[in-house]
Amino acid sequence: MYKYLSPLLAVLVLLPLFCRAEQVSDFSRSGEVGYLDGSTKRSGISEKKKENFSFGCKWDESLSIDEALELALCANPKLSQARANVQIQKHKLAAAKSAYLPTLYLNSEGLKDVVASNEKSSWDSSLNISWLLLDFGGRHGSVEENRSLLLSAVLAQDADSLSLVSDVSRDYFSVAAAKGVIDSSLNNESAAKESFLAAQAKYVAGVGARADLLQAQTAHSEAILDRVRAQGNYQKAVAQLAYTLGVDPGAEITIDTLDESVFSDDLNKSLELLIREATALHPSVRSARAQLEASKFHLQTVISEGKPSLSFVSSYSEKRYIQENAKDFNSMEVGLKLSFPLFEGFRNNSRISEAYENIQLQEALLRQAELNVTNSIWVNYSELKTENESINIAKSLVRSAEESSGVAKGRYRAGVGSIIELLNAQTALANANQQYVQSLARWRAARIRLAASVGVLVRNDQRISM
Repeated sequence: MYKYLSPLLAVLVLLPLFCRAEQVSDFSRSGEVGYLDGSTKRSGISEKKKENFSFGCKWDESLSIDEALELALCANPKLSQARANVQIQKHKLAAAKSAYLPTLYLNSEGLKDVVASNEKSSWDSSLNISWLLLDFGGRHGSVEENRSLLLSAVLAQDADSLSLVSDVSRDYFSVAAAKGVIDSSLNNESAAKESFLAAQAKYVAGVGARADLLQAQTAHSEAILDRVRAQGNYQKAVAQLAYTLGVDPGAEITIDTLDESVFSDDLNKSLELLIREATALHPSVRSARAQLEASKFHLQTVISEGKPSLSFVSSYSEKRYIQENAKDFNSMEVGLKLSFPLFEGFRNNSRISEAYENIQLQEALLRQAELNVTNSIWVNYSELKTENESINIAKSLVRSAEESSGVAKGRYRAGVGSIIELLNAQTALANANQQYVQSLARWRAARIRLAASVGVLVRNDQRISM
């Protein structure tokens, strides 16, 4: 009995293997995931490094902005979701392509017939083949719809990467600014302590007023309080950065000191040019366009469901009796099957109307994506322009405050200046230093955020031409 089934089993086993090989070959050509730099692999963190850590990403406690961005692109769960969505869409595309291949079904059953005293046992087997030949664009529409959805998923992953770059730069330089405020607070505390000790020495020597001593002591206490609050704000900023990076919020993270040498106040590209480039190239806009294309192909698929289809069908069956006196038989059928939907309760009409509405929805979402990109560029461009001016003003402010503090200190020591003059000068210097550090940090963040809003990923050591 089994010798008759062996040819059928051979066909059944080999055909899926052939189809699977065809799918894998096709994905190696068209299903490859690309990134903003045109490569197909995420650069930076090597597979060898990943093997050394349970969460899959190597990182050190001390992070530069490049290393922070690299870690976030590897560890942040939002990007893991985006990567998983790309893989899901790849499998959906493979499923859509399978409609071009034949389907085979093997049925086999053992039967026992008892009629009066006559008993017969048989083994029935059948192999059915169906191959859709013509469907008026249904399969093509489904494949192209899923191909567009795959492209949209890849571009959405890149858009998420840009959004993450923007968030990381914001939080990273918030930590840098908080760190600068701590340094300024420590300097202010040291200066306030020095003034307090000077006032105390004058009071003990009988040449200073008690009111001056109390004011100096109050200023010293306020400086200590400012430093404690600055340290608390720094810890909160570090926790927020760790969350954005995708690591434990309690992780010990330190960052590089702000580099003043990278500052440049030129904006080489006009706002209008940046907006024009972004609306054409930004991944979120291109992803929305791909969604729109997918909705149009979906309409094509739905329309084809109301049209006839032509299929090749074939079946081979055989019946083998166990009893020797029974006669075995087999049969084979080959033909074409024409299916024409006549009435489905207006289901297809409703689905076509739904597909048209979905196209309008995707057009609105595309317009919204363009507006979001335009608004983001406007905001980040204005912020960068503001910080360009703020840094230069803050530099001048620091120089003036340093000179004023030095003069006030000399006047107080010489006995011609008041403690209030000295304390005010020291407070002004601390505020000027804080404003300069914050302006520099905001400028660094705004620079990267503007590049991300345009749709560009850059490294810290590469100059952004804008």
